[in-house]
Amino acid sequence: GDMRLRLGLLLRQLKDLWRPCVDVACAKEMAATGYKASWDAATRAGDPSPSPPSEWIVSSDATLPAPILAIATKYDGLVAKVDALGLEGCWNAKPLINGKDLMSELSLKKGPEIGTMMDLQVKWQLLNPGGDAAACLVYLGGELGAIRGGGT
Repeated sequence: GDMRLRLGLLLRQLKDLWRPCVDVACAKEMAATGYKASWDAATRAGDPSPSPPSEWIVSSDATLPAPILAIATKYDGLVAKVDALGLEGCWNAKPLINGKDLMSELSLKKGPEIGTMMDLQVKWQLLNPGGDAAACLVYLGGELGAIRGGGT
């Protein structure tokens, strides 16, 4: 649950940019290992061509150095986890209960409590992907009681 919530909240911030962010983070980490191709190295080796030397071109049967493979595996695992948890597109999820209905159902007045309840609703929806508005309202009512000091 905690992983789903943390990933979901992060994806809601990054939106469609989450995969490019993963790619950049992966490339940055790989570059930091020292296993990187450098145009300067090609120039120093006396290669006048504008393309990297052929030994730098990764073929489908190439064996990646262990540190690079470990990094690639880690980031592939992150993408697979997002897919397995069904979080792709979670940033497009609409609230089950809009602010006006929350005010009515929970007897809220305009103010910061509505924002708090909307934030809690986002978290609840991430943790309960098949949940419905009625179950969410029960949860939010309990949380509101706890916030106000009179409930669970």
